[in-house]
Amino acid sequence: MAQGSVLSPYLYKVYTYDFPDYLTVSTCLFADDSAALTQGVHLNYTIKVMQNYLDVLEDWFTQWRIAVHVEKTQAIVFRKWGVIDPQCELTLFDNNIQWVSVVPYQCFHLDNRLTYKKHIDYLSDKFLGRIALAISPIGRNSPLSLENKVILYKKVLW
Repeated sequence: MAQGSVLSPYLYKVYTYDFPDYLTVSTCLFADDSAALTQGVHLNYTIKVMQNYLDVLEDWFTQWRIAVHVEKTQAIVFRKWGVIDPQCELTLFDNNIQWVSVVPYQCFHLDNRLTYKKHIDYLSDKFLGRIALAISPIGRNSPLSLENKVILYKKVLW
């Protein structure tokens, strides 16, 4: 089926209808990305709940013959204060999941304190890079006519 087809959202719903639920774990699905979130007071218990959910997911992935890039899978602990280094390991298909302090999800870079600093840095670097690309064609030494320079200047940089 062609990407963007009218039937695509319905087929996606059918395909993910039985995606596993588990206790206090919330799952966010978008296209081929997924995120599993859980919260708790005691870190070791929370990690144990997440590991149990990952075991359920393994069974579901195996049943539906879905390939998972375990090397792309990451884990993060969000906290209001302090930095924590989890002592427990999370595993998926007998591979350890890497603990990170910043995780990319969709268009966002989420850090372990949810300050969005890494995301803001990423966006400002991206914006400055586009400005640098726009300045060179409209600079003093550019062979473009003034009219073309004005057109380039007025273009949206995002």
